[in-house]
Amino acid sequence: MNPEHETVAIHPQGTLEVRRAEDGSLRVSSDEPVTLNLSVLRSVGIKNLVNVENYFINRLMGSVPHQVMFWGGGELRFAYNSTGDLIELHAMGLSVELHLGQVIFDVAGG
Repeated sequence: MNPEHETVAIHPQGTLEVRRAEDGSLRVSSDEPVTLNLSVLRSVGIKNLVNVENYFINRLMGSVPHQVMFWGGGELRFAYNSTGDLIELHAMGLSVELHLGQVIFDVAGG
C-alpha cells in the first residue's frame, strides 16, 4: 500500500468532533471511546517522554506487553508477539498522531 494513501476507519461510541488544524492535520476528539481500525501500522511511539509517569514492560507467554501511564491520567497499553508483530493497542485519555504507518501518543491536548 502506498503510505500516502493509508486507510483509517474511526468508530466512535459517542459524539465525534473533527477539526482541521492550521498545518492541515485533523484533530478528532470524542466524549466516549473511539476505535481506530488501521490498515497499516508499523510502529508505536511516545511524543514526549517527559509526560510519562510510569512505564512497565513484561514478558508473558510469547508476548511482550507494555503499559505506559502518563501524568494527568492518560494510559497506553500495547503488546508485541515473539516475532515483533503488534497484537494489541489500547489508549485512553491521550492524543494520537498517525503518519506514514506510525502512531504517536501524547497527553491529551499536548
